Amino acid sequence: MKYKEIVVRKKPKIWDFIPWLSSYTAQAIYPNIFVSKEVYGDLSGSKPNHKFVAVLEHEKKHIERQ
Repeated sequence: MKYKEIVVRKKPKIWDFIPWLSSYTAQAIYPNIFVSKEVYGDLSGSKPNHKFVAVLEHEKKHIERQ
């Protein structure tokens, strides 16, 4: 999936073992934004939660800085 030309991906399973990469956060690692499976599913729907869209916008700023 893409958000304003930035690739949004589900977090890899291995990240579940790293506490500060919890399912409640998103990570921007150029050129991708990583979100939890649940958030990814919501964002893929026809009416995504506005809070998750705000998270993508926030992470987009990190990508721009990188």
